[in-house]
Amino acid sequence: MKSAFEKTMLKISKGSNAGFFPVYFGYVDNDQCQISFECFDMKICIVEDNFWDCLSRLKKQYPDILLHCKGYKRNAYPSRMLLQMGKAVKVYEYKLGKQATFEDLVFIFSPEDSELTSSVDEQIVFFNKWINSLDNK
Repeated sequence: MKSAFEKTMLKISKGSNAGFFPVYFGYVDNDQCQISFECFDMKICIVEDNFWDCLSRLKKQYPDILLHCKGYKRNAYPSRMLLQMGKAVKVYEYKLGKQATFEDLVFIFSPEDSELTSSVDEQIVFFNKWINSLDNK
């Protein structure tokens, strides 16, 4: 697969500092996904099997960095199919008690400012809470 990158401008915060920075995402030659950006005198480049894993690693390695995008929402999580077939460029935005539908699919790098978290564990907890909310119906 050829290298192909897209650019999006995202708000990125670190502590009380925030600004808009270009974030590059795409595929590298060995079919891996890559996210890279520069902010607050840091150069960050993450390569993983899919974009969700890129963001997950970013959250674990840089917990003080917050990308203001859908992939950082507390209630965002990919399905297995999105991970395997779509490289997790889209994720579901889950709502408690409601089965996820096509309308709940969001682009992982779409700008977002509400209910953000830099904790993968918090996203997993919400996902499990969502699953349990469906079992109670």
